[in-house]
Amino acid sequence: MLPNQPGKLGPFLQEVEHFAMNEYALALGRGASLDETTFDQIAARLHDYTGLDITYIKKANLRIEDQQFEQQLLTKENRVTGRLDARFDGYAMNPLAEKSQYDPMDSYVDAPFIGAFNNYVRSDLKYGYDQTFYPGGAGVYDQWDYRHKIPGFTDPQENVYPNVMTALARAMIVDPNLKVMLNSGYFDLGTPYFQGRYEMQHLPMPVALQKNIEYKLYYSGHMVYLQPESLKLLHDNVAKFISTTH
Repeated sequence: MLPNQPGKLGPFLQEVEHFAMNEYALALGRGASLDETTFDQIAARLHDYTGLDITYIKKANLRIEDQQFEQQLLTKENRVTGRLDARFDGYAMNPLAEKSQYDPMDSYVDAPFIGAFNNYVRSDLKYGYDQTFYPGGAGVYDQWDYRHKIPGFTDPQENVYPNVMTALARAMIVDPNLKVMLNSGYFDLGTPYFQGRYEMQHLPMPVALQKNIEYKLYYSGHMVYLQPESLKLLHDNVAKFISTTH
């Protein structure tokens, strides 16, 4: 969908990362004081890097949410882009909607995963004959306690996704030998790889502890292991991480 197709993914993503952390971040930070010329330049860059219509980008004031991107990228074909793996696409539930209303990637993998799990627990483990399996937590969300409790901290929010980064930083401070490994898929729009790196680099802890974090990237989506080549690489990387971490 990009007007100028990159030769290789790696160097292209480095270029986009630099843009995101510099020109784009500065432009968003200026808010209403951003001049029209720079506004148009940033919109053009976003068009080059996302493939979205430049008129839509300007109408969104340079700020596009993930589900908006998924709905808009293939809107001319009345299709939506996958969230957990952007290489998937499917028919739009509502071509006029602002945001994507389902994940085409889920529709490809949910049935075999749910079928395999139900067969395994009921046939092999002899468990769950009188119980209902709720895939994805459906049916339990309303009863779930989302409060994130850390000694010394208070979190009054409920029924929201908790920020556990403070807990990780606390653990790494308490145990300076704690090692962390991030495994991310390039095509994951649910937990984008660069957002993960960004958050790790903003952990509220001494900079010296950043050396304890390592990153591995895969030509896959959110569930890295669904790609056979990535599954093997993930196994090898995790095995090495475990065997060399002391």
